[in-house]
Amino acid sequence: MALRTRGKNRIRSTSIFSCKLKCMDCGSYYGSKVWHSNSKYRRVIWRCNHKYDEDEKCQTPHLYEDEIKELFIKATNQLVGMKDEVMSNYAEMKEMLFGTAELEAEQENLETEINEIAGLIEDCVNENARVALNQTEYEERYNALVARFDKANARLEEVKQEVVERPAKGMQVERFLHELEKVGIIDELEDDLFMGLVDVIEVWHDKKVVRFKDGSEVEV
Repeated sequence: MALRTRGKNRIRSTSIFSCKLKCMDCGSYYGSKVWHSNSKYRRVIWRCNHKYDEDEKCQTPHLYEDEIKELFIKATNQLVGMKDEVMSNYAEMKEMLFGTAELEAEQENLETEINEIAGLIEDCVNENARVALNQTEYEERYNALVARFDKANARLEEVKQEVVERPAKGMQVERFLHELEKVGIIDELEDDLFMGLVDVIEVWHDKKVVRFKDGSEVEV
């Protein structure tokens, strides 16, 4: 049984399916529920944790565990059939998707620009302290410089974060491909394989999409 904690998408559980099934109506994760718990018809189902929280309930269906396993098996076997193509695409796109050389160059340029703007702001303030300037014109110039500084600084923070995240994403994809390389056609779900390959299973009201950790998607 999934244990709900504070926060809409924070679910804690020992099940491999926790935080792997996502309701595409509201964006929440699925959790396990027990039907007919005290009878011979007892069954565990998975359903959006917030299905009935809003005025209009989510239209995404509940899933039995056997259905989830079958989704994984079908999607994985389709992906295995495209294994060579997936490997080839990664080799071609690796540098563009996960390289950081261009970002590092942009980071250096932004840092230079920010230092220059900071100097201009300081000069502007000092000039206003020494000379009787038109205050309207001074404020316009000062505000324009501050706006430039803030814009460049915001972009710098984005770039620095991307420089850190890209290699991490690349390592995740390489681990995924290493796992995929060993996989053949499967007829059952293994916990380690499921956790190693699947990013999330998107559950829509009319379809299910298995999204793998390299970004590949298979509709089943």
